[in-house]
Amino acid sequence: MTSNNTITSKKKNSNVRKLVIKDFRNIGITFDEKESPAELVLNRSLEKEDMGDLVFLVGPNNSGKSNVLAALESYGKGFCEDGDSPDFMGCEQSPVVSMIVQHGDKKIEQKKNLTLVESEYRNQRRSARFGTGSEMNGIDRLESARIYVDDEYGYVDRLPLSQKSQKRSDSKSSAIGMENSEKTLPEYEYLLSSKIIAYNQVSIKQSDLVCKPHRPTDFIKSLFKIAGEKSDALVNIYKQYSNGKNNKGYLNKFSEQLNQKLPEKVTNCFNDMYFCGEGEEYKFEIDLESDLVSVILCRGNDPIDLDKQSTGFKWFFDFFFNFAYKEDLTAGDIVIMDEPATNLHVSGQLELRQFLKDLAKKSGITFVISTHSPFLIDCDWLDELRLMQRDNRGYVTIEDKFDMVSKNADKLDPVLSSLTVGRHILTGPQKVIFTEGITDYNYLTAFKLLFSKEDPKYEDLVFLPVGGLKNDKNLVSILCKADQNPILLVDRDNAGLEIKRKSEGTNLEVILLTDVNQGHKVIENLFSKEDGEKFNIINKEWNESVLFKKNILENASIEEISAETKDNFKGVLEKLLIS
Repeated sequence: MTSNNTITSKKKNSNVRKLVIKDFRNIGITFDEKESPAELVLNRSLEKEDMGDLVFLVGPNNSGKSNVLAALESYGKGFCEDGDSPDFMGCEQSPVVSMIVQHGDKKIEQKKNLTLVESEYRNQRRSARFGTGSEMNGIDRLESARIYVDDEYGYVDRLPLSQKSQKRSDSKSSAIGMENSEKTLPEYEYLLSSKIIAYNQVSIKQSDLVCKPHRPTDFIKSLFKIAGEKSDALVNIYKQYSNGKNNKGYLNKFSEQLNQKLPEKVTNCFNDMYFCGEGEEYKFEIDLESDLVSVILCRGNDPIDLDKQSTGFKWFFDFFFNFAYKEDLTAGDIVIMDEPATNLHVSGQLELRQFLKDLAKKSGITFVISTHSPFLIDCDWLDELRLMQRDNRGYVTIEDKFDMVSKNADKLDPVLSSLTVGRHILTGPQKVIFTEGITDYNYLTAFKLLFSKEDPKYEDLVFLPVGGLKNDKNLVSILCKADQNPILLVDRDNAGLEIKRKSEGTNLEVILLTDVNQGHKVIENLFSKEDGEKFNIINKEWNESVLFKKNILENASIEEISAETKDNFKGVLEKLLIS
């Protein structure tokens, strides 16, 4: 692997972190000069308090979702594997994956030319790492092949063994220091080398909470480790118990010491991460009997059976003990999930989505998730979607700006096809309002969600953006097919008046903003002058509208918005409710 950081300028004013994928499997194929690398936008803000988010990869089967996850994981590891190089006639390029952090007109980039690690070496590494005895000669074969072995990730580069320590030092400084270049964005350099970790679920059952003293389960081993006990602590205490003529005092004293540690080491963190309400906290207690070790799980003061809890809770339990507590995750880190929750009931999937959303917000972690589940998609947060599509050549594209109608096609169709559901499943029973673009969508959705906290009637509305009014000749017919009685909210400008004229004689109802208030011709007019300046509404960059929605709902309060702005948006929502 070779890695280097560069700094460039860009006039477009935006703050993003994105992965750029070039010639990785079928993504970003560039041997044709007309093609460009693919870009996966990970974050639309670089501030730690706004960093955490969900990113969903959606698209038909075989559209490249898993390939994108593999490219992201390869960037974190610094190497690629068999089959990661593109397999197109005439394409001989090697995969290159870059992480870009852009802040205003400045940009820093870390580019990685991925070294190919063949499966033969990978398998040898696995047997050498986990095997014993004669299997350890796998290390010798690796050394003779001049493969540098990294303790955390595996193969990093082909180097003489004598250069091992030098490579480790160089790799680290390159990732975080940019020692040989001007540090124009030093506060964001950590985002180039954040952890990227793939999560694979391993289920924990109630039976794993109980064991014989000489045969501890993996869960109990993990719990002891989290509590700060050595791996042989359980064996040793039962030896003392046996040598002490089965004096139960040894077991009682040890279990008492353990239970004093658990609140600080485990319980508080578990409840904090699961966002338990008051009186709903969970507790853990270890009980040592003469021939049995038990972990008692309680909600409040009542013991509960893990197997009988909701599927969402069990998923979190597995996630916490098998992953979250083992990994030292911090703001900016990325967790990859490939088709999680496939075995969860609908309520469990909804619970999982809310948990991940809350955890991302609180921790600053970004979850990148491939999914076919419509219940992990929220129409109020379409900015989370990255639409995967594969063209007739087999090239994969990634689109991060979701407009329902674009290039004379209903873009929701391939999404619904990949989710194997009808449109009503995704939008629910709410009244669908089509908006002129993604900016209008974000502002209207933000106030809908804000007002819904006080009055649930606003939850009856759901907004879907179209890709503008000028670029789609068939917009009216597409919307008429999409909904039985479609409603489109538009600005009062030439394009808005033209689409209203075209809708005459159809079942499409076009509402102009001036139908609510003659003084409001465009969506930005709904903001008071004070709020327009405070929230940077004048800047029509759509990324800004995404951040507005996120911040106003997660970090601000309704009191921070002027009464004029609230009244203006409430008037529009009221009009839409009765239309």
